[in-house]
Amino acid sequence: MPTLLLTRYGCALLYVSFLLLSWCSAAVTLASEQQPLHREQTLLEFDIPAQPLETALQEYTEVTGLNVLLDRSLIADQHSPGAQGSFTAQQALQQLIVHSGLDAQYASSRTFTLRPRTQQQPKPAQPVPPVALHVSQRVTAFQRTLERAICHSDVLPEGNYRMLIQAWLNPQGSVDALRLVKQTDDSQRDKQVLDALRSLTFPPSSGSMPQPITLLLLPANISNGCSA
Repeated sequence: MPTLLLTRYGCALLYVSFLLLSWCSAAVTLASEQQPLHREQTLLEFDIPAQPLETALQEYTEVTGLNVLLDRSLIADQHSPGAQGSFTAQQALQQLIVHSGLDAQYASSRTFTLRPRTQQQPKPAQPVPPVALHVSQRVTAFQRTLERAICHSDVLPEGNYRMLIQAWLNPQGSVDALRLVKQTDDSQRDKQVLDALRSLTFPPSSGSMPQPITLLLLPANISNGCSA
């Protein structure tokens, strides 16, 4: 079942069907020792208009830097009233999902999931099922591999471009196949990006992972370096 992870590193964005990454020449902000933003009372400025819930959540991650992991089918055809004004991260999220029938459950200091709201009395938190944990670990491994490739090598050509690519991985962690869904105006650069992605090796896994993985590179002066 396709899953969507929304996460933010900086200014350039990489969207994935179960993974949303972003990066720029700023330091990567994944340190678990940071104060959990969802618990902070700091007010942030939001200007998220009423729109489909998925795009509203994308804008939310850009403002807060939080990561969202969820089943795409839960937000299909869902509409959000938006959030405009000064809110804490938690207040803004509740505003966005108020009519969705979903609740936020925090898996770490920077990552939360959205799950169907239950009408039962609150129960103690239950351990994450092994399969769900396994998928989450694969998502994290995929994210970190791309992060290293982008920040510490010249694996992707620099520039201001937009590409949509679908990728299939095998259990050994290699890229089995790639499909260029939306190309740029430079066929040589398209080939460079595809060759770069084929060269990546991800941690192997004995379990399944949602396939294909859809990558969307958005123009934001993509840079190959990440400063510390």
